[in-house]
Amino acid sequence: MIVDAPNTVKSNEPIPAYRDTFVHFLFGSPGNEPILLHFLNAVLESDGQADAKSVEIRNPFNPATFVTDKYTILDVKATD
Repeated sequence: MIVDAPNTVKSNEPIPAYRDTFVHFLFGSPGNEPILLHFLNAVLESDGQADAKSVEIRNPFNPATFVTDKYTILDVKATD
């Protein structure tokens, strides 16, 4: 008997919109800055914050600087 791991997607199925890979592709791909900007402004507006004027897709990888630091990967890397 073959059992699929939970939360796996078969290759012929569409990727669910809530998956990290979909979100990263949609908001983190160069060329999709307008989509990211509109999404961020909708979130900011719902909290009564000022709109962002521009966004830049940046490298989400943060290498460790010191031996005790952790290597991190961000979903969104923003500069104010």
